[in-house]
Amino acid sequence: THTHTHTHTQVIPAGGASGEVLSTGGFAIAWNTGIGFWTASALTGGAPLLFAAFSIPFWLVGARLAKDTAKGAFAETRLDLRRGTFSLTTTALGKDFQTLAGESSMITSCQVEVVGLVNNAPVRVVRLTEGARVIDLAKGLQLAEQEWIAHQLRLFLDLPTPTATTLGFPT
Repeated sequence: THTHTHTHTQVIPAGGASGEVLSTGGFAIAWNTGIGFWTASALTGGAPLLFAAFSIPFWLVGARLAKDTAKGAFAETRLDLRRGTFSLTTTALGKDFQTLAGESSMITSCQVEVVGLVNNAPVRVVRLTEGARVIDLAKGLQLAEQEWIAHQLRLFLDLPTPTATTLGFPT
Protein backbone atom coordinates (compact mmCIF):
# COMPACT_ATOMS: atom_id res chain seq x y z
CA THR A 1 0.00 0.00 0.00
CA HIS A 2 1.24 3.45 -0.94
CA THR A 3 -0.70 6.54 0.05
CA HIS A 4 0.01 10.15 -0.78
CA THR A 5 -2.24 13.14 -0.42
CA HIS A 6 -3.84 12.69 -3.84
CA THR A 7 -3.18 9.04 -4.68
CA HIS A 8 -3.51 5.62 -3.04
CA THR A 9 -2.24 2.36 -4.51
CA GLN A 10 -3.33 -1.00 -3.14
CA VAL A 11 -1.67 -4.15 -4.48
CA ILE A 12 -3.28 -7.50 -3.70
CA PRO A 13 -0.75 -10.23 -4.49
CA ALA A 14 -1.46 -13.50 -6.23
CA GLY A 15 -2.73 -16.20 -3.92
CA GLY A 16 -0.20 -18.84 -4.93
CA ALA A 17 -0.86 -22.44 -3.98
CA SER A 18 -3.48 -21.78 -1.30
CA GLY A 19 -5.92 -24.44 -0.14
CA GLU A 20 -8.72 -22.83 -2.14
CA VAL A 21 -6.63 -22.72 -5.32
CA LEU A 22 -5.47 -26.32 -4.91
CA SER A 23 -8.97 -27.66 -4.26
CA THR A 24 -10.46 -25.72 -7.18
CA GLY A 25 -7.56 -26.81 -9.39
CA GLY A 26 -7.95 -30.46 -8.40
CA PHE A 27 -11.66 -30.32 -9.10
CA ALA A 28 -11.03 -28.57 -12.45
CA ILE A 29 -8.65 -31.35 -13.49
CA ALA A 30 -11.10 -34.08 -12.46
CA TRP A 31 -14.03 -32.26 -14.14
CA ASN A 32 -12.22 -31.66 -17.43
CA THR A 33 -10.78 -35.19 -17.48
CA GLY A 34 -14.27 -36.66 -17.01
CA ILE A 35 -15.77 -34.43 -19.70
CA GLY A 36 -12.85 -35.28 -21.98
CA PHE A 37 -13.43 -39.00 -21.63
CA TRP A 38 -17.17 -38.58 -22.14
CA THR A 39 -16.73 -36.41 -25.25
CA ALA A 40 -14.08 -38.72 -26.71
CA SER A 41 -16.26 -41.78 -26.18
CA ALA A 42 -19.25 -40.00 -27.75
CA LEU A 43 -17.18 -39.03 -30.81
CA THR A 44 -15.44 -42.38 -31.25
CA GLY A 45 -18.43 -44.53 -30.33
CA GLY A 46 -20.41 -43.63 -33.41
CA ALA A 47 -22.93 -41.39 -31.68
CA PRO A 48 -24.40 -38.51 -33.67
CA LEU A 49 -22.40 -35.27 -33.53
CA LEU A 50 -25.30 -33.62 -31.74
CA PHE A 51 -24.82 -36.10 -28.88
CA ALA A 52 -21.16 -35.03 -28.47
CA ALA A 53 -22.22 -31.36 -28.70
CA PHE A 54 -24.19 -31.94 -25.51
CA SER A 55 -20.86 -31.66 -23.67
CA ILE A 56 -20.21 -28.04 -24.77
CA PRO A 57 -21.80 -26.42 -21.68
CA PHE A 58 -19.78 -28.75 -19.47
CA TRP A 59 -16.57 -27.72 -21.29
CA LEU A 60 -17.50 -24.08 -20.63
CA VAL A 61 -17.86 -24.82 -16.92
CA GLY A 62 -14.52 -26.63 -16.99
CA ALA A 63 -12.86 -23.67 -18.70
CA ARG A 64 -14.26 -21.34 -16.03
CA LEU A 65 -12.94 -23.61 -13.27
CA ALA A 66 -9.48 -23.64 -14.90
CA LYS A 67 -9.57 -19.83 -15.32
CA ASP A 68 -10.57 -19.33 -11.67
CA THR A 69 -7.72 -21.61 -10.59
CA ALA A 70 -5.16 -19.75 -12.69
CA LYS A 71 -6.46 -16.37 -11.56
CA GLY A 72 -6.33 -17.38 -7.90
CA ALA A 73 -2.79 -18.73 -8.21
CA PHE A 74 -1.16 -16.17 -10.50
CA ALA A 75 -3.27 -12.99 -10.69
CA GLU A 76 -2.17 -9.84 -8.89
CA THR A 77 -4.65 -6.99 -8.54
CA ARG A 78 -3.60 -3.35 -8.42
CA LEU A 79 -6.03 -0.61 -7.45
CA ASP A 80 -4.85 2.93 -8.19
CA LEU A 81 -7.04 5.60 -6.63
CA ARG A 82 -6.73 9.27 -7.38
CA ARG A 83 -8.95 12.03 -6.08
CA GLY A 84 -10.89 12.01 -9.36
CA THR A 85 -10.42 8.58 -10.94
CA PHE A 86 -9.51 5.00 -10.23
CA SER A 87 -8.16 2.08 -12.20
CA LEU A 88 -8.14 -1.58 -11.30
CA THR A 89 -5.73 -3.83 -13.16
CA THR A 90 -5.40 -7.59 -12.86
CA THR A 91 -2.06 -8.97 -14.01
CA ALA A 92 -1.00 -12.60 -14.40
CA LEU A 93 2.41 -13.80 -15.48
CA GLY A 94 3.39 -10.25 -16.46
CA LYS A 95 0.39 -9.61 -18.69
CA ASP A 96 -2.56 -7.33 -17.95
CA PHE A 97 -5.75 -9.23 -18.68
CA GLN A 98 -8.41 -7.11 -17.03
CA THR A 99 -8.62 -3.37 -16.49
CA LEU A 100 -11.48 -1.37 -15.07
CA ALA A 101 -11.61 2.39 -14.70
CA GLY A 102 -14.05 4.85 -13.24
CA GLU A 103 -14.59 7.92 -11.16
CA SER A 104 -13.44 7.56 -7.57
CA SER A 105 -16.02 10.13 -6.49
CA MET A 106 -18.70 7.64 -7.58
CA ILE A 107 -17.49 4.99 -5.10
CA THR A 108 -20.14 5.11 -2.39
CA SER A 109 -19.18 2.15 -0.20
CA CYS A 110 -16.29 -0.13 0.63
CA GLN A 111 -16.76 -3.03 2.99
CA VAL A 112 -15.99 -6.67 3.63
CA GLU A 113 -18.99 -8.75 2.62
CA VAL A 114 -19.87 -12.41 2.64
CA VAL A 115 -20.70 -13.43 -0.95
CA GLY A 116 -21.26 -17.15 -0.48
CA LEU A 117 -20.55 -20.28 1.48
CA VAL A 118 -18.14 -23.09 0.65
CA ASN A 119 -18.42 -26.11 2.94
CA ASN A 120 -20.35 -23.89 5.40
CA ALA A 121 -17.42 -21.44 5.56
CA PRO A 122 -18.11 -17.86 4.49
CA VAL A 123 -16.42 -16.57 1.32
CA ARG A 124 -15.61 -12.90 1.83
CA VAL A 125 -14.49 -10.11 -0.47
CA VAL A 126 -13.74 -6.42 -0.18
CA ARG A 127 -16.65 -4.93 -2.10
CA LEU A 128 -16.56 -1.48 -3.67
CA THR A 129 -19.78 0.03 -4.96
CA GLU A 130 -19.35 2.54 -7.77
CA GLY A 131 -22.73 3.68 -9.00
CA ALA A 132 -24.50 0.55 -10.20
CA ARG A 133 -21.23 -1.39 -10.58
CA VAL A 134 -19.99 -3.73 -7.86
CA ILE A 135 -16.26 -4.47 -7.76
CA ASP A 136 -15.01 -7.38 -5.64
CA LEU A 137 -11.40 -7.51 -4.44
CA ALA A 138 -9.22 -9.58 -2.15
CA LYS A 139 -11.11 -12.86 -2.35
CA GLY A 140 -9.10 -15.56 -0.65
CA LEU A 141 -7.28 -13.25 1.79
CA GLN A 142 -7.71 -13.61 5.51
CA LEU A 143 -10.52 -11.60 7.13
CA ALA A 144 -8.05 -9.38 9.01
CA GLU A 145 -6.27 -8.55 5.74
CA GLN A 146 -9.56 -7.78 3.99
CA GLU A 147 -10.69 -5.55 6.86
CA TRP A 148 -7.38 -3.67 6.79
CA ILE A 149 -7.61 -3.12 3.02
CA ALA A 150 -11.22 -1.93 3.30
CA HIS A 151 -10.27 0.42 6.15
CA GLN A 152 -7.38 1.94 4.16
CA LEU A 153 -9.60 2.46 1.12
CA ARG A 154 -12.38 4.04 3.21
CA LEU A 155 -9.87 6.42 4.79
CA PHE A 156 -8.57 7.57 1.43
CA LEU A 157 -12.04 7.86 -0.11
CA ASP A 158 -13.47 9.49 3.02
CA LEU A 159 -16.24 6.89 3.27
CA PRO A 160 -18.09 6.04 6.48
CA THR A 161 -17.47 2.79 8.32
CA PRO A 162 -20.29 0.45 7.28
CA THR A 163 -22.70 -1.35 9.52
CA ALA A 164 -22.57 -5.15 9.39
CA THR A 165 -23.78 -6.45 6.04
CA THR A 166 -23.70 -10.19 5.52
CA LEU A 167 -26.21 -10.71 2.70
CA GLY A 168 -27.97 -13.29 4.88
CA PHE A 169 -24.86 -15.36 5.60
CA PRO A 170 -23.10 -15.82 8.94
CA THR A 171 -20.11 -13.54 9.55
